[in-house]
Amino acid sequence: RQELALTKPYVDLNDIIVRNKSVSYPSDGLTGGVLEGRELPGEIKASEVKYYKSATEALRAVDRGEADFYYGVSAVMEQE
Repeated sequence: RQELALTKPYVDLNDIIVRNKSVSYPSDGLTGGVLEGRELPGEIKASEVKYYKSATEALRAVDRGEADFYYGVSAVMEQE
């Protein structure tokens, strides 16, 4: 175990799910999108997960119907 000095969080970040308007969330058989290097939390179910380099790329995929929803941090989406 590392001996680290922990501080209080500087900010609280909200997770968000953005879905394509043609799908119902949650439901079976959905394809989820997430940023490369991240994973969907266990409580968010997807039949398939696609990985994207940026939130913009993931949101475009949802808009085009290539992914049914995108899971990410709202602050990241606001920056892009």
